[in-house]
Amino acid sequence: MRSRLMRTSIADVAAQAFAYLEKTGTAAGWPEVPGRYKERGTDRLAPFHFTIVSVRPIVVIMRPADSPDPRHDPRSEAGRYVLGSPTLWVPGLANGFEYVSSFPYHSDLSWFSPDLNQPPTPVGDAGKPGADIPLPTGRIHLQHADGRWQTMRF
Repeated sequence: MRSRLMRTSIADVAAQAFAYLEKTGTAAGWPEVPGRYKERGTDRLAPFHFTIVSVRPIVVIMRPADSPDPRHDPRSEAGRYVLGSPTLWVPGLANGFEYVSSFPYHSDLSWFSPDLNQPPTPVGDAGKPGADIPLPTGRIHLQHADGRWQTMRF
């Protein structure tokens, strides 16, 4: 049994997030590519970049990829060293998750939360300088400046 005080592994958070996308059917239409973890198996290739912006509750931003294969998108920070955020690889998903508070700007953002049972939903006013994701105890604010989104929790 896990103690409430035990830290949550960010890799577990990424795995829970992907499992939720599979459970809701969101991942079902994504193309299959040769698997990273399964010999002769396949992984899903999402047309998004995933950024974990909250661990309790789990909240993930989905940012559309600007290339057919997000694993090779030059705007992606997944796979590169970003302070505090190596790519989090999840079995069954070809592209990984990032865990950062700042990420490249895109006007078409969605968010989801397995903990809140919130399927992928557009971020309201994402084309404006700021947008909010409501939480049971506050909100996550996204602020756009200098070609990046910065997240803050209130």
